Amino acid sequence: MKLEEFKFDEEDKLEKRGQSEHTHVEPSIKDFLKHKLIRCNLIVFIVLFATTQFNSYIVGFNMKYIQGNFYANRIVRVFAYILANLIAPKVLKKFDVKLGWAISLTIVIIFSLPLNFIDASNEEEQIYILIFIFLTSIGLGMCGNLLLNTIAALFPSMFETEAFATGNIIA
Repeated sequence: MKLEEFKFDEEDKLEKRGQSEHTHVEPSIKDFLKHKLIRCNLIVFIVLFATTQFNSYIVGFNMKYIQGNFYANRIVRVFAYILANLIAPKVLKKFDVKLGWAISLTIVIIFSLPLNFIDASNEEEQIYILIFIFLTSIGLGMCGNLLLNTIAALFPSMFETEAFATGNIIA
């Protein structure tokens, strides 16, 4: 079943009675969890939400342990998030949601791993730390932006709030 074909039980009852389609239908938790497609999308969304939050917290937590100027590292990370919020909608327009997630998570993986191997005590290598923090934060910022855009692609509009709340609680 495609999302466009999704109907609530109450909508079916109203159509059978011949009532107007403009009648307000209140979705229920039963409707939310009844359909297999919605349940599968919710699981995928929760995994993406948890992955994004976990990676963001790990980078944020480890910022204080990275050698160099703490404030310069934070400023670099903030500018990366700003840039990511400008890039992510363009990536989403050019590619679909799945490829957008693949691109952003690949960026995070590729550029966060070298942070583990850079000798932070060497002053010559500290610029590489800033570069990798910047590139990793671009990927994380894209993930956060795509997270909000993914809700619209995965769920009917009546369930977007419930899906985001569920992902937020579980992640």
